Amino acid sequence: MNATQARTFYVEQLAFYARKDMEGLVEAHYAADAQLITFDRVCRGKDEIKALFCGYLERLGYLEADLLKFQSTDDTLCFEATVRSAIGTWQAYDCMVLRDNVIVYHFAGVTSDPPATNRVNEQ
Repeated sequence: MNATQARTFYVEQLAFYARKDMEGLVEAHYAADAQLITFDRVCRGKDEIKALFCGYLERLGYLEADLLKFQSTDDTLCFEATVRSAIGTWQAYDCMVLRDNVIVYHFAGVTSDPPATNRVNEQ
């Protein structure tokens, strides 16, 4: 995956959230054996990841993100963003390992305070 494809992949992730389409997100972007790892839990497989995302979005109400940092290689994608929802604003960070352009490992976390840095230009 080149840099342009990686950015497109990230934008697609946000579009799925905006449509509240967690089924579509997981089916399009996650491998059948994908794992999502946070400090709170480990989800294995599409069903567990879908359940996590559906519950997450239900609590948040909506999700909007301003990209702060972004990096990618042929098989990884990492970003940091300020996230807004109905329950507040925070800083999120995610790193994803891809195989055949779908996520195999997704590492995610949040902090309670958004950063004081500026948004990255999303060209």
